[in-house]
Amino acid sequence: MILLYYLPIKRCPDCYNSDFVYDYEKNELYCPNCGLILCDNELTTIKQRETIEQYEQKQILEEKETKAILTENLEAFERYLNRNVFL
Repeated sequence: MILLYYLPIKRCPDCYNSDFVYDYEKNELYCPNCGLILCDNELTTIKQRETIEQYEQKQILEEKETKAILTENLEAFERYLNRNVFL
């Protein structure tokens, strides 16, 4: 079941089942509930793995950018609160 990590889906698109079965003889990953084949060869898995790695890298970059923006906004807010106000 190592292949589940590389699949971009966590549930069957037809029946929403989250359990998958891997047939080693046919080299296929399928849904036992409806029979939908989710992965039928190693090339598909490699392509999906690359897609997931790209997605994960994009998520990491977005998180870093968001964190930088939030930090900048927090620092600006702290400066605003700590400013000297002379009346």
